Amino acid sequence: ALWISNDGTRLAMQVAKSDGEVPWQRFVKFWDAQTGQELAVIPLGRQQLSGVTISPDGLRIAFATSALATEGSTADAFGVAIKILNVASPEDAVTIPLSGFASFRFSSDGARLFVSENTNALQTGDKVTGGGVFDSASGKKLISLPDTERWIASGISPDGNWLALVSTIRP
Repeated sequence: ALWISNDGTRLAMQVAKSDGEVPWQRFVKFWDAQTGQELAVIPLGRQQLSGVTISPDGLRIAFATSALATEGSTADAFGVAIKILNVASPEDAVTIPLSGFASFRFSSDGARLFVSENTNALQTGDKVTGGGVFDSASGKKLISLPDTERWIASGISPDGNWLALVSTIRP
């Protein structure tokens, strides 16, 4: 899949390659859409890219990865995470570990990342569950979403001050 920033200045794409000797290796590549210059290449190893969002100013990119199933693994063994990086310094990526997710997007100023997870909002080990609003520079959770069985839709107002959420409710 190919992702384009709202302002049309950035492109992101998952690329996979194999030399025939080793299993497929995956990468996320980011480009400047006007010049075609490659801005960053992030190795994913055997992880699958699950989604990408690019901040409105094109300076930050968030992408979700999940570990690919291996023989004998269970869904709980999958490592799900969102990584946020600044295009100018991709080596300083921030990782937000998750136990599942439905969607994620930047606020209009790119300062916050809204994450809605489709899982129970209990704390499990060091994984953040239930979703919330995160600082996009540090990955720090600013707001936790209420406990629900599953977030199925979400939206953020253009000014970033309001969240709209739709969920299934526990009986």
